[in-house]
Amino acid sequence: MRSPPTSACKPRRPKPSANCLRLSLCVCPSAASAIATRLALPARATFAAGVGADALFISRLDPALKRRLGYALYLIEGFRVWVRHPFPLFEAAFTEASSQTPRTEQVSELLAVRIRNFGGVLNNFIPGATLHHDGLRLVAFKTRSRLSYFRFLIGAILGHASFNGKIEALDALSVECRPLNSSSQRIFVEADGEFLGELPVRLEIVPDAITLLIPPGAKP
Repeated sequence: MRSPPTSACKPRRPKPSANCLRLSLCVCPSAASAIATRLALPARATFAAGVGADALFISRLDPALKRRLGYALYLIEGFRVWVRHPFPLFEAAFTEASSQTPRTEQVSELLAVRIRNFGGVLNNFIPGATLHHDGLRLVAFKTRSRLSYFRFLIGAILGHASFNGKIEALDALSVECRPLNSSSQRIFVEADGEFLGELPVRLEIVPDAITLLIPPGAKP
């Protein structure tokens, strides 16, 4: 996926995308460091991106507190976002890979992923996501309901995320997200666990941008 340039050259630790990819490919931590260095180039690949509540969550993670509190900080900030965030709607325009039909939806959250294993309790977070496909696996939250978000997350943690008319999973080659004309809410964007900025944004596949050697038995 295409993402904005980065000024980093040699990250001190593996990027979140490298850690997720390491889990998907079942490789050692040192390999994640090598992947992270490659991903720090100006034209970089990303394996997961989000627009909406998850990007707001990423923007609130203080590095110092993260080192002190660890995963407890994720729980605290996740709960704060779930309780306080109004989940404002924005517009997502894409073309479904299966039907080649252009669509525009109003959503409160959009995930675009190419791997399914995010580590920890999210080891099969987005069923159908894989590096073997030349497209994006999108999850569109066409709801502002906190209860719908909670049910989806619990289902994903238990390994059986449920999709319906409010939360839809589909495949697309690209997606463009932009704020609604009537909205004054700031909608944030993240990629690979890094805060990038605000809408508008376009996420798309760049063919042959990076070469990966996949070990036998891995299911990325």
